[in-house]
Amino acid sequence: MLQRFIDLHLHSSASDGRYPPARLIEMAHARGLSAVALTDHDTTAGLAEAARRAAELNLEFIPGIELEAAHPRGTLHILGYFIDPNSPALQSLAARAIESRTTRNEAILEKLAAEGLHLAMSDLTNDLPANAEPLTTGFNEQNGSHPAPSELSNLKSDIQSSMSQSPDRHIAKSPDRQIAKSIGRPHIAHALVRTHQVKDFRTAFTDYLADGAKCFVPLNLPTAETVLSAITTAHGLASLAHPVRLNCESSLELRTLAKRLREAGLRAIETIHPSHTPAQTVDYEKLAAELKLSATGGSDFHRLPPKQGHGIGFGRVKVPYELLIPLRRLHPFTCVSF
Repeated sequence: MLQRFIDLHLHSSASDGRYPPARLIEMAHARGLSAVALTDHDTTAGLAEAARRAAELNLEFIPGIELEAAHPRGTLHILGYFIDPNSPALQSLAARAIESRTTRNEAILEKLAAEGLHLAMSDLTNDLPANAEPLTTGFNEQNGSHPAPSELSNLKSDIQSSMSQSPDRHIAKSPDRQIAKSIGRPHIAHALVRTHQVKDFRTAFTDYLADGAKCFVPLNLPTAETVLSAITTAHGLASLAHPVRLNCESSLELRTLAKRLREAGLRAIETIHPSHTPAQTVDYEKLAAELKLSATGGSDFHRLPPKQGHGIGFGRVKVPYELLIPLRRLHPFTCVSF
């Protein structure tokens, strides 16, 4: 029996991914995945388009979101699965998150201007090029998670035949339900490159935008408990994303945090992620089992690596379909109106 695979951590052009939601779904279908979740940062703007295309292709689809919460160091991201995108509590939190990013974007542009780099807010769009390098990527040559050349060759004809032209999504609002899209530092970096003020995406981050760089501005973030409450109110299932990026100083610190989050509504841990070593994956699986949490996994896909124009690029991260079964038990399928 052929083993089936899933990817529960994908980003589209509704946030900082390269591809429109429908095209991303077509790529997943061509890749042979059995189920996917769209988990854009701070927005549900891409879910309706993705859900429609997934239904047309008979691809199992999980509506999701990725939200950031305050943490003393590192990054605390929480994935919400099976969410009701119409939930007022979730939309309110997402709107506040996007407003916070907008405020930060304005502050960053002021700092950039002081460095002689001039951009207007109107220069920031969701139009990220295929060769832009995201702030966090599951497909980078250093972690070896991009597809092998043979995979790309085999997929080329499938993808070319399955992809259709998607509507223009390079606007600030989703035409479906007028849900705001999420614009952040990757879009600023791209604007700097596009206006020939910085030579490349990586330089923009390293010199100006990365945490601690000269133009860095921190986000005003909600507590993890607030994020978990919004996901739970939206009938969603919350998973702690890429725990390695929490930068916990010990396994005890991570366990203590995960236990606290479980009491606030956490239901899973993302055990499989490109930034995890095999040993870390095993450790996170043990932690999830110990705390009676489910395991999730995904590629954190944003775009294909530079110079790889064909293929899905969901990396060498393999997430077995079996991980989805206990999630379905916790959250039986319900129809969501987009």
